[in-house]
Amino acid sequence: MTKVILLSIVLYSFCFAQQQPFGSRISGGSDIISDAILIQNGFVLDSAVVNNYKYQFEYYGDGKLKSDICPKGFRVQEIVNGRLIIKWLPSRNDYFYNEKGKVDSVEYDLWKDTAWVNDYIIHYSYDNDENLLSKVYSDSGKIWRTDINKYDSSGNPILSEQVIVWLNDTTLTTREYDSQNRLTKVVTRIGPYPSYSFDQRFYQYDSSGNINCIVPSIYYITQSPEIDTVNQYLDYYFEFDNSGKLQTETLYSFYDLDTTKVVVYSTSYIYDNYDKIQEMYNKQFFYYDANGNLDTLLMVGSIGYFADKATLIDSYGNKIDFSKSSGSTFGRYNFFYYSKQVTGIEKSQYVDKTFKLFQNYPNPFNPTTIIKYTVPKETFVTLTVYDILGRKIKTLVSGEKSAGSYSVEFNAEKYSSGVYIYVMHAGNYISTKKLMLIK
Repeated sequence: MTKVILLSIVLYSFCFAQQQPFGSRISGGSDIISDAILIQNGFVLDSAVVNNYKYQFEYYGDGKLKSDICPKGFRVQEIVNGRLIIKWLPSRNDYFYNEKGKVDSVEYDLWKDTAWVNDYIIHYSYDNDENLLSKVYSDSGKIWRTDINKYDSSGNPILSEQVIVWLNDTTLTTREYDSQNRLTKVVTRIGPYPSYSFDQRFYQYDSSGNINCIVPSIYYITQSPEIDTVNQYLDYYFEFDNSGKLQTETLYSFYDLDTTKVVVYSTSYIYDNYDKIQEMYNKQFFYYDANGNLDTLLMVGSIGYFADKATLIDSYGNKIDFSKSSGSTFGRYNFFYYSKQVTGIEKSQYVDKTFKLFQNYPNPFNPTTIIKYTVPKETFVTLTVYDILGRKIKTLVSGEKSAGSYSVEFNAEKYSSGVYIYVMHAGNYISTKKLMLIK
């Protein structure tokens, strides 16, 4: 399995209680300084042009992000008459939510010939405190990646494990906090032992509780239990004003085995009278429209802690992250367009597929639940249930079905509580959804 995806932005949606604007200190989680640019006055992002890629967005009636579309989002390679041909397929993410407004699943589709065809799907699960417990990636009904998180009693993420099943590759991240629940250390181990790497980050705070130093200073490459390579390379130092607003950033670097710090750059952050970021590093410039929303982002260079980072957050809880844009950003103009109407963009030029697999009901369930599906023409249909590790549990449907709507009952009386995945195959149509058994 080889996935070649070139995306300029990472898109996802979540609910938030309160988000501080760009450059403000925040606590907990995987970051400690906000990169949020707030969308003002009830507007939503309608479309964006980032690194010459145009993205379009659609929304549900309650303002939640429904889908994002990139007409040039997936690169495929084909051999035609002995020659390598590269072409681009439109890509689309469709978002589905649970009753609490949290993302329940994201379906990633590709436009092939005349219809959207599912490429993979991500299922999300949460604990009683609405902390994200797991993300399960499945492709053609097979699980190829799982992300599992654990939290301490204060709700701080302390352990994240990412497993690429088909590569047998694991990334393990641990986080530590002080007595005030401030993030102090992040350690990431990438790859299986003994050929793996360590990436460590240390976080330090001043007497006012502001983050004043991030030290991604130790990087191990381990080829055997006896050989370690240690590189100290960067220190980021920050200064805030009395309100917790980021004012300056200084980057130090180490060279070879010399422990002397060398200043790479030191720069000030510039805000307007409404605390909106206008300029940083003298290399990234932010321009706003008459409604106070980000209109243009000019990136002349990429250096520093916030290089290529900008996260747009609207009042409906949608978070669209433009971090680490792919490709060169030198001299790039990025443009953003908004809509006051929650209905989003005009109807897509692509026609939705007509095969449908619906969410089971009830969900969670004990011990029985109903799964419904529709087929537009006579075709062979299979509907199979798997556990979270990808092991087949039960085949519910296997046979020819004429056009119409159907339902089938799944009785899980002999199975243990947990998250399960059900997969529908009907011709070229493949769809997966998550169900939860609670006894």
